[in-house]
Amino acid sequence: MITPITGFADQLALMLGTLDIPAHLTAAHTVSSDVFIYVRCVLVAAGRRTRAG
Repeated sequence: MITPITGFADQLALMLGTLDIPAHLTAAHTVSSDVFIYVRCVLVAAGRRTRAG
């Protein structure tokens, strides 16, 4: 059985990994990998509707 916390962690890792591509790094205009992960976290937190447009 997957607990809600484990399920959340797995989903978050999946979404962050999906956004982790070179084109997104370039589009983020950042030289820091720390900032890039923060940008991806903001996108995931904002939800699908925000990312889609």
